[in-house]
Amino acid sequence: MQLFITLFILALALAYALWRIVRTMRGHGDCGCGRGKDCPHCHAHGQADCRDRHRKHTLFLLLSLSTMTLSADVGGDAIVGLVEALRQLPATELHHLVIIQDGRVQADLHAWPFRAIDRHNQFSACKMLTSLAVGLAVDDGKLQLDDRVVDILPDKCPARQSAELQAITLRHLLTMTSGKQLNVTLRDTTADWSRHWMALDGTRPGTHFEYDTMTSFMLAALVQRATGHRVLDYLNDRILGPMGIDDVEWEMSPDSINTGGWGMRCSTMTMAMLGQLLLQGGRWQGRQLISADWVRQMSSDQLLSLGITATHEDAYHDGYGYQMWRCALEGAYRAQGNMGQLTLIYPAGNLVVAANCVTTDQMGVLRVVQQHVPRLLSSGHEATLSSTQLEALKHSVQVPLLQGQPWSSSSDSLHFDLEENWHNIRSLDLRHDGAKVWLDISYEDGRREHAALGYSHWIYGQSRTTPPYNILAQNRFSGLASGFAVAGNYACQPAGKIVAQLRYVDWYNGITLVIDTSSSEVTIIDCTLPGRPEVVSLSGYSAPFRWWMVVFGALAAALVALIACNKND
Repeated sequence: MQLFITLFILALALAYALWRIVRTMRGHGDCGCGRGKDCPHCHAHGQADCRDRHRKHTLFLLLSLSTMTLSADVGGDAIVGLVEALRQLPATELHHLVIIQDGRVQADLHAWPFRAIDRHNQFSACKMLTSLAVGLAVDDGKLQLDDRVVDILPDKCPARQSAELQAITLRHLLTMTSGKQLNVTLRDTTADWSRHWMALDGTRPGTHFEYDTMTSFMLAALVQRATGHRVLDYLNDRILGPMGIDDVEWEMSPDSINTGGWGMRCSTMTMAMLGQLLLQGGRWQGRQLISADWVRQMSSDQLLSLGITATHEDAYHDGYGYQMWRCALEGAYRAQGNMGQLTLIYPAGNLVVAANCVTTDQMGVLRVVQQHVPRLLSSGHEATLSSTQLEALKHSVQVPLLQGQPWSSSSDSLHFDLEENWHNIRSLDLRHDGAKVWLDISYEDGRREHAALGYSHWIYGQSRTTPPYNILAQNRFSGLASGFAVAGNYACQPAGKIVAQLRYVDWYNGITLVIDTSSSEVTIIDCTLPGRPEVVSLSGYSAPFRWWMVVFGALAAALVALIACNKND
């Protein structure tokens, strides 16, 4: 709509300018202005001079209108356009967005019930931090790029070492060129991930690129062995602490090594700040926290020197550095996570964009951000949201509250047993206490979620269980000490439907439950897979007794009998 208005104003300005020029060329009036001899310029300056003045006036008017409309469009509207484009992606929820340009925060937007302070699972975007930790170890002389993995972890090597294993170096792990067979399932079946990774078959390292998140874990293991500190502790002491960042948590393997390639959570602002650190060449408030040379190496296409082309999913890949992707934008690079986590650094524009989403199209998130970067840059410091725009955006990006009526059951509590389902939910209990509705979800493995639901608003609480997770690794969630927060709301809808929403606001996901008492079914919608709802039959629920239903049925039967009697007569 805003683009349409802008184009409409420009079209009017252009039409007016053309009209004035045509009139001037045809000699309408003394100078073409339409006022004939009443034009004051004709008497003061002469006809020819007046005509020139009118041409200049017309050109000035056109440029002024164009400038006004364009500046309005590329100001806060540039950010609005980016947000709207992200929201239009199929099966995508935008949870957080931070934009920093020229060291100034241009946007810090969160979508309710997600809050600015909430941590978010960063998935593979955390590889950026793993690379920073390796860089610190290299700066300290604890590691070198050509160090062999077998020399750093000799106790994890198999009895018989292949030539391919002996050739793997730190550089190969950083660039995803280890040659090892891709196998992330080993983390689900064993407690010693390093030993089992070393035993995998492989080809000669440095010959081809294979994106393998287990190599990121191996980097974390090497840093811990070489420095005596876990990756997170190392970063806290040298980078995160000096930057004032204290919200990073990271999962650990069964043998207490940070997972390296997944399982880290922090706020979106933290990711944006780390992007800004890289943009500034590793320097923060006058301190060089990590060498500028390492930042240059991790953000450059390291595969070129190896003669390798990275796996290109689409035109938005442009090589791979040290645990970071290059971008199609010249000189830009990024950290990227599986569910729509993105931190894009664009040195040419002095710009950092950090986004957290839940989506099935992570490349779509990247595509939209890259397409909107030119508009963000053209707006400069004008790309600051007005209070009106900010409020409108907050409303548009929030997870919609459920529509309907407050608790309408004649009973204060309802119990539903579910048949077998892939969410492993055994039963649901709803209880109304006057102020709110309480939802209990019992799982087949004995876990039990207890959450408060607000009507027409979200209620926050502490989750009693761990949220759904698409990683099944042994010891998952170990290292995330602060637990999880959950927000809930509900509404009662016609035909006996009760709908409840849960969002794990400091993780990334949630579910919607549609309980249909009339059909004895419940629909489970995972926000990470909104297009694949699961419909489950209720096995232990009978509709509550309604006296008016009995009366209505009796009246209907009497009416049918009366009609039948009349026909017989």
